[in-house]
Amino acid sequence: MAGSARQKIDPQIRDMFDLEVDKPDHDRILTTLFGDDGTLLRLLEELHGLEKLSPFTTESEFNVFSDQGLFKVISYDAAVEKTGITPTWERASPVRMSSKQLEVPMLWASERSSRIIGFCDIGISYQLVKWPELYATTRGEYSWRRNVVQRHALIEVKGAWPTVGNLVRQLNLYRHSRPVELTGHCQLLLVGPDASMNEIACQHQYRLATFDASGKTFTLQAGDSAPARTLTTEGVF
Repeated sequence: MAGSARQKIDPQIRDMFDLEVDKPDHDRILTTLFGDDGTLLRLLEELHGLEKLSPFTTESEFNVFSDQGLFKVISYDAAVEKTGITPTWERASPVRMSSKQLEVPMLWASERSSRIIGFCDIGISYQLVKWPELYATTRGEYSWRRNVVQRHALIEVKGAWPTVGNLVRQLNLYRHSRPVELTGHCQLLLVGPDASMNEIACQHQYRLATFDASGKTFTLQAGDSAPARTLTTEGVF
């Protein structure tokens, strides 16, 4: 959260957290991560426990829907024959990032009032791409249909760890408020210099990613049930 943005926050909580936001290390980590779409996509894949999309083969099958709902499953060859189009993936990643922004206003609201309580470092809107489907009209015409789920993510970056109390207060405030421009469920990701806060992050419904000494390599730490994984990311949905 940048120093200039902090002046817009409710005065009662302005100095509660983020004392390190004006330090160069924070900006360096934040801008490196924000500018690296490949790393952001990888972290989102791992956050959801997703693998790369499998290529379509002649063994592939597809659900067919109509206005009446699901009525059959057809083979790859039948799908190509009925649509006249061979299915391909735009790219192997199952995540399609549609927008990203810095300094997302976080709003706390009650029945009587609302106010900005902070600015989360990064906000991302993206889609999770699933196996495509077909749609059949009553005239027997078939067409491909994208199968996606809309999601959002909020990322809070720490160049250095604050005290546990200050960190938890900020995590709780953001978890119980809502981003002004992102509607719907948000994945919560905390980025920091080491894994010492991993248990704290998980206990407060965040996943933790750490950066190395260069500030350019990010590793998603193990959550409650997922193993730790490190850096890595065929084609038209």
